[in-house]
Amino acid sequence: MEKVKVAVVGCGFFGELHAEVFSSLSNVQLVGICDASEDVSSKMGQKFSCQSFTNLERMLDTTTPDILDICVPDCYHLDAVTTAIDRNINFFVEKPLADTLEDCRTILTKAKGFQKKAMVGFISRFDSRFLTVKQEIDKGKIGDIMYMTSKRVSPIRAGLRYAPLCHITTHSGVHDFDLARWFAGSEFKSVFAKSTKGRMIEHGYDVADAVLSLCEFENGVIHSHENTWSMPKAFPAYIDGCYTIVGTRGSLHVDMSSSGLKIITDENIEHPDLYFWTELMGARHGALRTELEAFVKCVTDDTTPLIGLDDGYRISQVALAILESLDKGTTVEIANA
Repeated sequence: MEKVKVAVVGCGFFGELHAEVFSSLSNVQLVGICDASEDVSSKMGQKFSCQSFTNLERMLDTTTPDILDICVPDCYHLDAVTTAIDRNINFFVEKPLADTLEDCRTILTKAKGFQKKAMVGFISRFDSRFLTVKQEIDKGKIGDIMYMTSKRVSPIRAGLRYAPLCHITTHSGVHDFDLARWFAGSEFKSVFAKSTKGRMIEHGYDVADAVLSLCEFENGVIHSHENTWSMPKAFPAYIDGCYTIVGTRGSLHVDMSSSGLKIITDENIEHPDLYFWTELMGARHGALRTELEAFVKCVTDDTTPLIGLDDGYRISQVALAILESLDKGTTVEIANA
């Protein structure tokens, strides 16, 4: 069978992880890497034995990929996504769909009639723990959902990596808002949020260190969320958190505080990730691999992606409503027309 040709644009932390996954899939040929930095793209091209570029249009002209994998910073998603749509190329775009409603709506308008596959990357939907939660909810194991609580926290090195170009809510919190909407089976109705600032400001970034939000769904389910990327440097996990779903006949609990493995030395304690993008036997595994394999399969088998552009719009919509709530200090209603 002919291999699926994939090109990756954006060679930061996550773009490199994506390239590692694609380069290890037997039915995929990684044909191109593109980054604004010539030094970065050249090094990545050498690492993965593929062509490197600093211009997206030139990469697409030269490599003619079947899939464009978009890992550029959130604020640059619009240009990359509309380029893929204009060229009628299947594309995978890392969450969020975009970081403004105007950009999201532009993408949805451009995508009307788009016949290729498009998927927004919400990795938690491919985590075996949350897939199991969804299955148990769908089986009626806990009855009707009444409320959900979630927490997602990271050390300050995560905040310093992303704060120059995004907000914690649109970049990190969206994972749990997507899960909440998926579990509730309903659209968001309203949100209220509070935040605190301090550590990021000390580093020159006027963004929140932590956001606490309360969301209500149209079916009456409520979801509270704690989100911070400013935990101490010595915090042992890059992604820590929990998720609780309480129903009329039971509850479900996911603990992300430890993968079950601790590495202890004289210098520190580490809780390494074994679920999202762990490296085993020289290749990336976990939910990221499952997610990207699933999208390739959508392209080869002509099936519908699990998370479409409209899903991406709904999650950006609630994340931006939370930022509006922070700004106004009031509850924000969410239009679902």
